[in-house]
Amino acid sequence: MHPDRSTLLVEAYEAQAADIWRRFFDAYGPEVMSDCYGWDEPPRLPRSGEVVLEAWDGEVLVGWASVVPRPHDRTEVEIILGVWPDQVGQGYRMEILLKASSWAFLHMGADFAFVQVLDSNEEQQEKYMRDHMAGFPFRFCGVDWWPVGSKKFGCEKPDGEAPQQQTVEALRPGAARTFESLHLSGGGNRAVEDIPF
Repeated sequence: MHPDRSTLLVEAYEAQAADIWRRFFDAYGPEVMSDCYGWDEPPRLPRSGEVVLEAWDGEVLVGWASVVPRPHDRTEVEIILGVWPDQVGQGYRMEILLKASSWAFLHMGADFAFVQVLDSNEEQQEKYMRDHMAGFPFRFCGVDWWPVGSKKFGCEKPDGEAPQQQTVEALRPGAARTFESLHLSGGGNRAVEDIPF
């Protein structure tokens, strides 16, 4: 546990997003990326309305999240996220997911956030199901068969401002970083605001 550090989410420019995805694709390789993300190649541009966030722990880039509003209902967002290979197993997946959903609830007007985990990514489906059973805010909420089979895990906007961070610590004591607030930056350097939990 690193009580003196907090994970920072930084909004990426369009070109930075493509670079993040390319480097992430290269780090895991085509077979893993196809099985886990359904990507035959990294995306070249964000989709309409998509916001890409980098996740930093101090000066270490630990992962990223992409928040995509649904075309038919912009109050519903899909979150796609990744943790760099050398940072896996340290609690970042849940922390990034909570922070990205909080950001979407507060800044995109979302009422519901979800992740879709492909059936070919059995390990992650098992992790999300364990989290669901342990009470993590992202709960199993259905199966999708198009364009490929997947399980959906979602979280409604809570009555308060954001999903409670202590949930991560309660699920996996010592695995998650503790933090006081979410710091967002625009353009990679300029602090925009703090979101207290």
